[in-house]
Amino acid sequence: MSMLKQIATASIRNPLGRACVNAWCQTTAPKEAPWFDRSDADKEIERFVDRNLVDEQGAQYLRDWVQHGCFVVPNAVPAADVDNMVTLVEELANSTRPIAGLTLLAVRETVDSPEMGISHRDFIRRYTVDDRRRMLGHSSLRIHGFHRVHRSPRRIFRNPDLSRIASMVFQHEAVPSTTISFSRGSAQALHQDMAVFHVQPRNFLIGAWVAFEDITADSGPLIYCPGSHRSPWFTEFTNYPQTNLRTSGSEVSVRYHDWIDKESRRFDQKTFLARKGDVLFWHPMLFHGGAPIQRAGATRKSLVIHYMVRGTNRSWAVKGPFNW
Repeated sequence: MSMLKQIATASIRNPLGRACVNAWCQTTAPKEAPWFDRSDADKEIERFVDRNLVDEQGAQYLRDWVQHGCFVVPNAVPAADVDNMVTLVEELANSTRPIAGLTLLAVRETVDSPEMGISHRDFIRRYTVDDRRRMLGHSSLRIHGFHRVHRSPRRIFRNPDLSRIASMVFQHEAVPSTTISFSRGSAQALHQDMAVFHVQPRNFLIGAWVAFEDITADSGPLIYCPGSHRSPWFTEFTNYPQTNLRTSGSEVSVRYHDWIDKESRRFDQKTFLARKGDVLFWHPMLFHGGAPIQRAGATRKSLVIHYMVRGTNRSWAVKGPFNW
């Protein structure tokens, strides 16, 4: 039996017990902070083991989560699902039939032109196949919500094993919420997911980064700072979930990233050189970003899924204006 299958059948037998899960799904969102943010989180893991909720492998993932703010599940997504996604993205330039509702982001007409967003329909109508191939050849290409418009990303989005792993961490039923598809490294500055989502109680959010190819050090890999999830809350996000980077002014954003830069120096920085199918799960307060791309044309094909608990997403109650 594979490691993932052991996790799916043993480590996550019932995150709350089946009856409790069914009852919880009919109630409101949790009112308290997640168990893993409490001072007795290590002892709580041992209680999970004693209650037969997780096996030793699952418990080790939870220990890594509490101590480091992340863990890696090797070969977690079937190769066939990964290959289907890679083929789908590669064929976006050659398509004669547009994918309804699909928007391509970070597309450049030329190497030096500004990035733009464009519907797949307009992409096909406006440009020749040769132009499309050329454009995507030098564009970062990012797609939000790909799972909403095509079955291949939806299959990974709904992967039950990944959801069970996230449920094990939450000790509540995890619900996949969003996806971002990447063709190349983001080169994004260190940040925290809680600074861009609106979740209450805080930290009921899990990021899962799925590698669609073997990642090399020169391709702009994901970087993160183990232990940084224990850093204090940024003091200027005073009335979260209303206030974070999506709703703050540019001056607050600058001060946030200055704070992250200073705070991150207290931690080691790790590089995630994933193998195809590996998945990194991370805490929403973990500092993470993208390393600079050092090889021209290098790809870093991946998909990010975010998981929440029902009722904790408060974005509907947040008032604009929004920065994106």
